[in-house]
Amino acid sequence: MALSEEKKQYISKILRYVNIGIGVLCLVFVLQLLLSFSGDEEHAVSSGQRVKVDIASAEIVMRSNEAELEEQKKAEEEAAKNEQTAEDEFVGNNGDQPKLAIVVVNVGMNKVVSEAALRLPSVVGISLSPYIFNADSWVAKISESNHELYLDLPMETDDYPRSDVGPYALLSHVGKIKNMFRLKSTLSTTDKYLGVITSVDEKVTKTLQAIVPIIDELRKQKTVFIYNQTPTNSFIHQEARSVGLSTINKYHVIDKELSKEAIDKELASILEEIESGEGDVLVLARATALGVNRLQNWLQELKAKKIYLSKISDLVEKN
Repeated sequence: MALSEEKKQYISKILRYVNIGIGVLCLVFVLQLLLSFSGDEEHAVSSGQRVKVDIASAEIVMRSNEAELEEQKKAEEEAAKNEQTAEDEFVGNNGDQPKLAIVVVNVGMNKVVSEAALRLPSVVGISLSPYIFNADSWVAKISESNHELYLDLPMETDDYPRSDVGPYALLSHVGKIKNMFRLKSTLSTTDKYLGVITSVDEKVTKTLQAIVPIIDELRKQKTVFIYNQTPTNSFIHQEARSVGLSTINKYHVIDKELSKEAIDKELASILEEIESGEGDVLVLARATALGVNRLQNWLQELKAKKIYLSKISDLVEKN
């Protein structure tokens, strides 16, 4: 179908406008391209200047960091020196007086109290409970704080079974196989321990048939056996000597009664014993908030009197 002359003119007019629009767009594109080339040169110059500034800034920051690290190193060395000086205030020779050592037992069961015990001077011994779940973590903490490490050795107590001593407790009325299983379960807590410490008021050491196999196994493990000697278990001393088991056969429990007055009275009695020169003394405290707190106060009293602490291993009777 032929277009009318009027429609042809209309289409021709539209095409002219399209061509003009395309031309304008091309011109704009060329101008933008030229401007970008010019901008790249300026950008290159600007970037080069910024790189120089950045390098200079980095050098200043590096020098500042090095200075800070050096200051931090000096501060840490000074802190370590002060800490060692503070430690040294508790360690020394009491001359003619007996040796004095301290151990905190049942560590690891209460996180807050146990961490407070680890902040005591490193000459204080730490004894882990075999019932803790994260033994490796506690062993690492004890190692880092330079405390001697021991293990609690749960035993049947005088008021058993009213008193729960746990599934690893050695019992006076069971056979050797059961007790050996329980003993090895306790000793498997870690291999970093120096010795084992019996439960307070236990009665297994008073039973010859029960304790002799335990003594023999501890001797095989080349560990130290720490217990309280009484008239009814005095045979242990000779038995240990006969098999070559190293022992400490006496400790003073400060918190049988868990009250400030009772603990302070016990500590005062121990201090009198030390000053009278009756013999070496091992002080035992359970990991309780009150017990650790009273120990901290007592340590300051000892320092004022110039009574020094020894490590537990210094009290060991080697056989």
